[in-house]
Amino acid sequence: MWRAVDQDGYVRDEIVQTCRNTKAARRLLTRSLKKGVCRQSV
Repeated sequence: MWRAVDQDGYVRDEIVQTCRNTKAARRLLTRSLKKGVCRQSV
């Protein structure tokens, strides 16, 4: 579990899975790049 503060200043507790699904993460990133949701470089 990790804790973060969002843009409005609210503390958010999130549960993070211990195992990572690399295939799903790569698919999400690829789809986001195709749709223009995120930049390819910073």
